[in-house]
Amino acid sequence: MDENDGGLDEGTKKTKNPLYVLKEEKFEGKTVYESYWYNRHRKTIDPQDTYSRLCDIINDGAELLFSLFQTKKIEEKDIKKINELYEAANIITSTEVPEESTQKVGWADPASKAFEVVTLSAKDGGVTSFQPELYEKSEQRFEKTQYWAHIKKLRIIDAKIYHFLVKYNVIPTTRSLYDIAEEQAKQDLLMEEK
Repeated sequence: MDENDGGLDEGTKKTKNPLYVLKEEKFEGKTVYESYWYNRHRKTIDPQDTYSRLCDIINDGAELLFSLFQTKKIEEKDIKKINELYEAANIITSTEVPEESTQKVGWADPASKAFEVVTLSAKDGGVTSFQPELYEKSEQRFEKTQYWAHIKKLRIIDAKIYHFLVKYNVIPTTRSLYDIAEEQAKQDLLMEEK
């Protein structure tokens, strides 16, 4: 055995573990408006991330809705709707949670006990069966199905909150001067490169 190979056989590569792992930090805005706006435009990579983003948007949006009563004059017909929407927003983020799935191990052919099968089930994910070798991929797919079932309901509440925030001009309907200036600066930089 050679000192340089670190005690490994030929053909085996030695891998180093990283000294540190970067962890994504959750954005916390200085105001509810900043947090709402950040989450509204944040890109998501999977259903779980989309679900989490929508919950954050609904929580922040509900607080912005509540602040309407202190900062804006609200039409009489909208007061009841906004109060109901505020309560619905607070309830939905605690009730629209993926359920705990149940798992059963059985046989595709119970008489001969051939072909072992794992079955996952939950109200919000349905039922799925698969071979034990495919457990990890199948479980991930099942969880995605569960999140998508809740995302649909969260989007409905989000759209209603967004409607009132735009109606009462909490969310601007036109681009800000900052956005226009930033876009112009980008275009100027691109023109300089050519």
